[in-house]
Amino acid sequence: MATSQISSAAFLDQIKNRHSYYALSKDLPISQDKIQQVAKDVLLYVPSAMNMQHVRIVVLFGADHEKLWDITGDTLRAKIGDERYEATTKGKIALFKAAAGTVSTFYPDRFKLATLNIGLTSYTDSVFRGSDQCRRPDREVPKLQ
Repeated sequence: MATSQISSAAFLDQIKNRHSYYALSKDLPISQDKIQQVAKDVLLYVPSAMNMQHVRIVVLFGADHEKLWDITGDTLRAKIGDERYEATTKGKIALFKAAAGTVSTFYPDRFKLATLNIGLTSYTDSVFRGSDQCRRPDREVPKLQ
């Protein structure tokens, strides 16, 4: 694999000037298989604490993608009420649903973290404490049915 170097200033400029593009559509410039492969590569090659690779990614297309945004919209409407949902959230949900798919990370795999007990017991408490910072225990994660 070829590597290229970038100055820290150039890297920081890229971070500072980045923004999200919300002109989403069902048209994909690359195949769904390529998107899934890139997601797998990101999981495999991005560093993680103690190389645990405990973060997971969900990649959804088509009906599953649309169902996710329907569930998300219904959940948010129930939490914030119809008036606020209509005023602030409905358009954003429709925008995301209009995309070809969803790629999203989700919470650390607790089973993977539990395997630390097998050889890294001195780190277990701090790793579990750190993993909890990634979660919002006051929030439920909707499940696809």
